Amino acid sequence: MHSLSHILHTILDVVFPRSPEARTLQKMSPDAFVSSVRSAENLHDITAYFAYRDTFMREAIWQIKYRRNKKVARMLAIVLSDYLLEDLQHKQQFEYFVDPILIPIPLSKKRKRARGYNQVELITNNLDNNFLTVDSNILTRIKHTPSQARTISRETRLENIKGCFRVTKPEKIRGKNIIVLDDVVTTGSTLREAQKVLLEAGARNVWLVGIAH
Repeated sequence: MHSLSHILHTILDVVFPRSPEARTLQKMSPDAFVSSVRSAENLHDITAYFAYRDTFMREAIWQIKYRRNKKVARMLAIVLSDYLLEDLQHKQQFEYFVDPILIPIPLSKKRKRARGYNQVELITNNLDNNFLTVDSNILTRIKHTPSQARTISRETRLENIKGCFRVTKPEKIRGKNIIVLDDVVTTGSTLREAQKVLLEAGARNVWLVGIAH
């Protein structure tokens, strides 16, 4: 029996046929994707890899977030694994950032129930776990917040996100190096709030990463 989510996505494909960009993404190799998308301009304390304004990057995020496109998620995970491994080798050498635990930024229960899944977890479930541990059960979102759209002021963003995370298993992160991953970074307020909570719970170091900015 098909799940409700699968049926809804099938209906979407009929009512809103996939764009030329989406069809190209379906056939795209990880190397082709990297060569087709510009690099992001990093925020000073957050690593971001790709420019969200690029057509293929926006389409990839949309396909994963709203169409639960597992093929695109796997492709993006391969790309992300390569970038993370390269950066981790540098951080291990100069910052002793070893044995990291990667935490995908959690959704609120309300949003996850409505969507049926966490789009960041779709990507992290496909990461190469030979060089890091992925754990989605350490950090939880205890407050539902409205969408952090670009039209919202910085002050409103900070107020919305304040106090929205809780560490459910602090014993797992004490003295550990943590990577927190989000799909799209705008101001970075969500990632920074997660970092604050994790450090307060005893994490050694918290590296903030966004796939796109």
